Amino acid sequence: MSYNIFQGSELSHSLAAKTLDQLSSGAAADYQNVIRSNIPARARALAAEIQANRPMLVGLQEAVLWRTGTPGKSPVAIPGTTTHVSYDFVKLLERALAARGAHYRAVAITNNLDIQATADFGQGRKLDVRYTDRVAILVRAGVTIANLQHHNFQAHDAVNVLGVPISVPDGWASVDVKLGGRRFRFITSHLDGIKDSRSNAIRAMETGEILSGPAKTRLPVLFTCDCNAKPPTNTHREMVTAGFRDTWAKAHPRLLGLTCCHRSNPSNPETNVADPRPRKGIVERLDYIWNRGPFAILAINRLGLNPNDRTRTKPRLWPSDHLGLVAQFSLP
Repeated sequence: MSYNIFQGSELSHSLAAKTLDQLSSGAAADYQNVIRSNIPARARALAAEIQANRPMLVGLQEAVLWRTGTPGKSPVAIPGTTTHVSYDFVKLLERALAARGAHYRAVAITNNLDIQATADFGQGRKLDVRYTDRVAILVRAGVTIANLQHHNFQAHDAVNVLGVPISVPDGWASVDVKLGGRRFRFITSHLDGIKDSRSNAIRAMETGEILSGPAKTRLPVLFTCDCNAKPPTNTHREMVTAGFRDTWAKAHPRLLGLTCCHRSNPSNPETNVADPRPRKGIVERLDYIWNRGPFAILAINRLGLNPNDRTRTKPRLWPSDHLGLVAQFSLP
């Protein structure tokens, strides 16, 4: 399974800030969106999907860690310093799965961007809010794994915060899996998601690092990602040239397989996981399960598009802004 599980905000208010006061109010607005996105409830909805499909492995993107604390001396810190955990999406998902009798554990977590800002919520209430982006791999209990790896890419994009360029690292994680007498490698990653003139080139370089890094093996490979790349971009072409098969395209050559994103308006920079119109904003195919080696594709399906997949809260929320993918293979 591959799932971008949505960090709760696109951070659009913070990134649009031109002054320190705007950054403080923007960080508060972004964090309020995180609260409204109800990560604990969405973790329970995701756990239901995982339990229903019972994948051996789950590649997670935007498996975010949010922390808060008393404001310190600096209004911005990279990396962040505050330690009180408000939302650990990986642990919440593990607990939600265990509560359903589905036992999975996170075996690899890669920390990407780690940044903190003082958020001004008004009426004298301020908090340091720390955001840590992560990718992670969950493994079902009883699955034998080895050779855990996790790294950040050398190639990376940047954003300007109050006129200062801030590096935005992405990363990958991988494990080797023993299945009967066979072994294969499972990789997950979240490629550059910043929309600027360099993004396509950055994603292509990150893909090159995957191909020369964890994918450089004689083992069969499954690679799950929010690749932020529509076919036939350079990223997609690189994967195909390297011998990888686009599992969705092979299994469903006549279906678009769109996976992004639940928005009430596709042009709205802030995702609305309460969107009651599931197809309004599902306009791009950004998420993939790639395979290389003697795998036979038995099935691949999208997740998180049926209204019954939503949380039981009011309002009912989609598990994520992205749709998930779940695939079944045989390995002779």
